[in-house]
Amino acid sequence: MFFFRIGQATVDWVHVDNLTDCILSATKKMNESDLDTTRRPCGNAYFVSDGTPIDNFTFLKPLCQSRLRSYPSLVIPHWLLLPLAETMETIYKTTAQLNFPIEPFVTRAELYKVGVTHYFSIAKAKKDFGYEPKITSSEGAKRLGEFYGPDGL
Repeated sequence: MFFFRIGQATVDWVHVDNLTDCILSATKKMNESDLDTTRRPCGNAYFVSDGTPIDNFTFLKPLCQSRLRSYPSLVIPHWLLLPLAETMETIYKTTAQLNFPIEPFVTRAELYKVGVTHYFSIAKAKKDFGYEPKITSSEGAKRLGEFYGPDGL
């Protein structure tokens, strides 16, 4: 499945049950008739996550285990792979113009998604409409592994 891990980035994940709960909480709050319209969440932006940032590849470890795949111990920093990704993108652009595109193994966008720490506060959603995640990222990872395990899909 994975030959190596890219960086050691901490990121947010959101379980579909948490996302659904968040949407329902916001909808309920928007429909409260006793709220003045300036205090309703409509028209505002909110970050939604499990509220427990986790290392990207730690999140995927239960999936590897359930699929009976080895979990990579080699960690390559994302910045070390950036020149390779840029070269692969250039090759793709060149070969696409010649009508035989060679798909890149990795792109800079992918490296920044998985190799750089990025997570956000859900405090505004908690404050404005009482969002409270019920499933942690670790529990979500476990459920992902069980769902896609040997007996799953």
